[in-house]
Amino acid sequence: DARAALGAEQLLQPRLNAAQRPPAWVNAAERKKIAQLGLIVEGRSVFEPGVAAELARAYESSPWIERVGAVRVRYPAVVQLDEPRWRVPFARVETESGHLVLDKHGFVMPLLADDLAASGAHGSPGRLELPSLAGFRCGRIEPGQRVTEPQAHEGLELLLALQEVLLKTPGGPQPARVLCDPSGGWRVFLLNGPMVEWGFWNDDLRHVNEPAQREKKAALAQRLAQMDPARLGVIKVNVPDAPFVPR
Repeated sequence: DARAALGAEQLLQPRLNAAQRPPAWVNAAERKKIAQLGLIVEGRSVFEPGVAAELARAYESSPWIERVGAVRVRYPAVVQLDEPRWRVPFARVETESGHLVLDKHGFVMPLLADDLAASGAHGSPGRLELPSLAGFRCGRIEPGQRVTEPQAHEGLELLLALQEVLLKTPGGPQPARVLCDPSGGWRVFLLNGPMVEWGFWNDDLRHVNEPAQREKKAALAQRLAQMDPARLGVIKVNVPDAPFVPR
């Protein structure tokens, strides 16, 4: 039955079962490339077992997509997608030949993600302001692959922990740079705010009397709430009950 065959028209314009628009950092040209990945099943029948799963794997091979929702193929030939989970640019890290853009899980995104506008708090476009991971270098790998350097993953986990604290802090500054020193400890430079002496990320490696991660997060939240962040020079959460250091 010809009406069961998946043609280019159906594959290049699948029906999206979602109200959300694609994020602003995935432009129309990139969305077209993602749709073209579905041509791998062109000419196949909607009744053929495994076609929907093959389509899902094809879409998920894109470095822009973390995971697709359900993929359904129906008679007469129709392709329907639930909303995909898009990768979100989260941080930059230097390599020997430039920099990489990483999502929060350490997967490399196309550099285009660093140049396109992202949606602001009210849906208005604004330039991406990604914090940088510094003090180490990553090997250069292709978009869609995951970095292997342990410092990169520690830095991303630290940024996620900071995000938990800063989102609850009214007017709290955002991380600009997360630096790993030669000993393996971390410092965080907040945009228009203090530098945070974090210490070791791994609780098993921390120095004697160095607080655990949950204690550091609580101390940072408390100190940001007690004083205007713009007036602070250094916050030492790696030292119990360390005093404020003003600018």
